[in-house]
Amino acid sequence: MRIKCLSKQIKSENLKNNYDNEFLEINKEYNVYGMLVDDGQVYYYTCDHLQDDYPLAMPDSLFEIVENHLSRFWVFFSAGDGLKKKLICIFPEWIAEPYFQDKLTDWEVREVKIFKTYKELMDLEFPNPSIIETAEIADSQWLMCPLCIDAWESSNDRDGMVRCPKCKTIMHNPRYLSCEIKFT
Repeated sequence: MRIKCLSKQIKSENLKNNYDNEFLEINKEYNVYGMLVDDGQVYYYTCDHLQDDYPLAMPDSLFEIVENHLSRFWVFFSAGDGLKKKLICIFPEWIAEPYFQDKLTDWEVREVKIFKTYKELMDLEFPNPSIIETAEIADSQWLMCPLCIDAWESSNDRDGMVRCPKCKTIMHNPRYLSCEIKFT
């Protein structure tokens, strides 16, 4: 899932002053690493341009959705009851392990490593229109980087992006099979 920042200013009746999020960039697209619905408000877990050790929950009013497919790495969880119910879609450890989020935001090594692993997987999951390069198909089992001319074995057609193992460039996967549903 990808979102585009429309505003940096959080407007809230609960806050005395509006809050300006200096870390977001207007018109920049961000990957979503989880979603939370709390007290009727939707939040997207995303990383700003200054840090990527853990995602921050940002209100949906700051963004528009540009890629609405949900990550295959997310699980669903609900807690509470009635109008006070919280709903969350995020990677499994966040939900299954007590205090995972607290340990992650305290930069505990294990939790940061888990998040970075999921972040890498989710960053490659869907096509990113801001990236221009596309890997080249060498044959049925191999892709080639057009920048460093390195080749690697990959028949992956599930992810929209690939990373060259030599130069680490992220580029479009020419084998990607989009899962878009066409309504007629």
